[in-house]
Amino acid sequence: MNPSIGDRVRVAERVTRVRRSYRRIARWVDGETAFRRRIPIRGRIALFGAAVVALTVVIFSALVYVVVERSLVSQQNEALIQRSDTWWRFLETGGRFARPSLTPPTDLNTSSDLFVQVFDASGACSYSSGTIDAVCPDMPSSVFDSVPFQRGVFKDVRPSGGPLVHAYVRAWNRPDLGISGYLLVGQPQFGIQNQLDALRLFLIAGVFLSLVGAGAASWLVAGRALRPLRKFFRGEDVFLVLYGDVLTDLELRTVWYSHATTEADATVVVARVEDPTRAGLVAFDRDQRITRFVEKPAAHEVFSEWANAGIYLCGSKVLRYVSPGGQQDFARDLFPAMLADGCRLQASPTSALVIDFGSPERLELAGAAVHRRALRHEMVGEPC
Repeated sequence: MNPSIGDRVRVAERVTRVRRSYRRIARWVDGETAFRRRIPIRGRIALFGAAVVALTVVIFSALVYVVVERSLVSQQNEALIQRSDTWWRFLETGGRFARPSLTPPTDLNTSSDLFVQVFDASGACSYSSGTIDAVCPDMPSSVFDSVPFQRGVFKDVRPSGGPLVHAYVRAWNRPDLGISGYLLVGQPQFGIQNQLDALRLFLIAGVFLSLVGAGAASWLVAGRALRPLRKFFRGEDVFLVLYGDVLTDLELRTVWYSHATTEADATVVVARVEDPTRAGLVAFDRDQRITRFVEKPAAHEVFSEWANAGIYLCGSKVLRYVSPGGQQDFARDLFPAMLADGCRLQASPTSALVIDFGSPERLELAGAAVHRRALRHEMVGEPC
């Protein structure tokens, strides 16, 4: 066997396995989310629009949160380093250490201000501008581990009985006096944490409001496809409506003849479906006059095998039922309202190809149907 042919066969087998897995997953998802079939199309559009906007806002909010968090931490680190440099220079060159008299000590459990602690070489506290219960904070001994002389290090420590502290620790030394120790400049973390909590709450509220706003906007906009064309259609006796996700080889002349001979206000093409719960069902009498519309009924509510095919011939009277505000759907709003007013709505049953390719598996089915039709035309030839 040609090696290249063998490679192609193996690739084709892998693709086939992937397709089978995808179809199994799609069938499982379809079964687990069967409730969505009962949601009106406007609701689906609203949910989809809200989900897209919400996902965008969530991603944007997460990025904002990360940027703000890093900015606050960076600002805190710079403030700790600046305060540490001032005190370190004083300890290294300023002579005898003295407690500043103008800076009253602050309680670390209630204040998020920066504080300074000076320790001797044994780790005993010599001075602190922050206290816990009016005493020098008792830092864990590990805070002085691996602290170099050349520079400081950042550590998160929790003093006994106190809050979590973000600290900058560095060593100091006075060889001329024979003394050395450690310098700690810290800040309780609850200050920054409170700011981040407030930001998080604000972003969550923003996501929720965006979700509600996007859903409302999508709901209001859905179903308005015909409204901008009212003036255009007003001068026409009859106009055709064909849903954009419908593939068909229907001969429209038969529908036109039915519409004209019955003098219907609107003619709806109907086709048999395998699963009536996934379609809008239509009931009609012997004269094919429509008596009832039900959009995607539950299994126990099924009353007909004929479904709305999404193809209509509409007279000018239909435009009278197009509301200037709000949202509308042909099968759910316009046609039931016309039936209630006694308008004549005619069914036009067909056995022609009608495929709603509004889902991935249906799109694949429509593609296969188009392919088969193209092959048939190649074998037989285009009709004259």
